[in-house]
Amino acid sequence: MTLAPETIEAVYHGDPLSEQAQAQYNEHPGIAASLWSKIPRLEPIAWMIDHQNRQVDGGEALDAPEVKMGAEILRMFLEYEQMIHRGYPAQRLRINWR
Repeated sequence: MTLAPETIEAVYHGDPLSEQAQAQYNEHPGIAASLWSKIPRLEPIAWMIDHQNRQVDGGEALDAPEVKMGAEILRMFLEYEQMIHRGYPAQRLRINWR
């Protein structure tokens, strides 16, 4: 699945999305995770991708802390990338790790 370039740009710049574009954006991690999960031994990567747009809390079913951390790192990287696209100077951005 690919997202329209306009959707990606809108997300990067913090612009509102149409209902259809928002639905596609919300669904894309799950679709990608579904594809990755079919590859032997890559289920943890699929889980990380599926959780890329939300903060992972202690109530998640997965018992592997390194996989949870991987999902959190991916989420933070995506947020960082969006901030760069919105014009924040990279040297002034700080990532707060809990």
